[in-house]
Amino acid sequence: MIDVNDKITVYMSLHTENLKIVEVKGTFFKENIKLNLMLENNKLIHLFEREKEKLINALEKCGFNNIILNFEEKSEDVDVLDYFGEERQEHLTLDIRV
Repeated sequence: MIDVNDKITVYMSLHTENLKIVEVKGTFFKENIKLNLMLENNKLIHLFEREKEKLINALEKCGFNNIILNFEEKSEDVDVLDYFGEERQEHLTLDIRV
């Protein structure tokens, strides 16, 4: 069972029609959230930067107070486990495909 005091790190790869592949690494701790979004190109980065406040407002409505958003261009395919570093040693991973 997950404790509210646990730090949780998740990885999502979203395959969309308009935004192509958006990879998200999220870290959650209490009311804090940090999202790193890896996007296909600079045009998409600028789009997300322009709409950043809307995303922050939506996350605040979900109960998050300290919100950090980073957007970067996706470089090459990276092993997902590299995102988690040493954390992967202690936790199980659940892969859900929809």
